[in-house]
Amino acid sequence: MRGGGEALAGRVALVTGGSSGIGAATADRLARDGARVVCADIAPPRAGAGHAHLPLDVTDEERWAAVVSEVERRYGAIDVLVTSAGVVRWGGVEECTLADFRTVQDVNVTGTFLGLKHVLPGMRSRGRGSVVTVSSVAGLIGKPNQVAYVASKWAVRGMTKAAARDMAGTGVRVNSVHPGPIRTPMTAGLSDEVFARQPMARRADPEEVAAMIAYLAGDGSSYCTGAEFVVDGGHVLG
Repeated sequence: MRGGGEALAGRVALVTGGSSGIGAATADRLARDGARVVCADIAPPRAGAGHAHLPLDVTDEERWAAVVSEVERRYGAIDVLVTSAGVVRWGGVEECTLADFRTVQDVNVTGTFLGLKHVLPGMRSRGRGSVVTVSSVAGLIGKPNQVAYVASKWAVRGMTKAAARDMAGTGVRVNSVHPGPIRTPMTAGLSDEVFARQPMARRADPEEVAAMIAYLAGDGSSYCTGAEFVVDGGHVLG
């Protein structure tokens, strides 16, 4: 899954959370593969990134509608949607506050839902498109001290499957990616013990997740929908 080709030439990709972490690496990879990339993020654009940028609070439905309309007006129909925007709040079920729980669900779950709601109709009408939601290994297994995050990423996983069913037979595919320990600002505070005992005892670079997302965005994954793709160094094996 090396980059630099023209696998996505002529296609328009919208990436949320594209200003940092997995979203930024994904934007760069899709662009190398020939896509015209628009990053949508509440954070400002990266200096020198070279991608189009639109401000987006993923919890704001009116803003979602405006961003989709603007992308289509400026760049054309959206062929690829990557929902990478997300937040984490630490705390187990006894420690997590209701405010933190709601914040995580609002960004990670509602933000993904609104992306699907506003992008999928256009894809359906054109009979083509690929959506990649970014879940987590926390959407596959239980994790201590992360009750809000775990709940949100299981929800993203389930929503992906539901959307894939809704889009069945339309030419639109919806899949989820489940990263393990990745070297991003979100995981900067994690101890090395998180990955020291897993089969591949290292933290991954965001580009390794971006390679999987690029595969799912392109035609090489044309028979894949409603599936989980795990990029975790064997983390879920225990």
